[in-house]
Amino acid sequence: QKISIATLLAQHQMARLVIDFEKKTDRLPEEKSDGGDFNELGYPDFRWEMKLRQIEIPAPSLPEEEGGEIVSKIVQSITQRISEATRELKLTIYWKELDSENSIEITTHLVQTAGGAVQVKGAAS
Repeated sequence: QKISIATLLAQHQMARLVIDFEKKTDRLPEEKSDGGDFNELGYPDFRWEMKLRQIEIPAPSLPEEEGGEIVSKIVQSITQRISEATRELKLTIYWKELDSENSIEITTHLVQTAGGAVQVKGAAS
């Protein structure tokens, strides 16, 4: 039952965080941490922590052939721009059960576009 509650709270908080980032018209921060609880929702035994960080996407290795240097520079430039615009958002929900603290973690990726931040991929563990 606690895992089900934590999962629903995680979905709720992730949606709030993504909406908050989408409302920003400036660039996403390179790094940010935050946290809180769910007292206002009636779940005082649950809390959350969020970490946003810029990710580094490595440029792929390309075979050396005629004109390969130009293609390689173009691919590196594109990869660098994607890395600069992409952030990993990890949300962890914690709760105590008996004498131990349990948690679930959800990870998603945000990409800064001309119109704001857009959620592109998520995973849970």
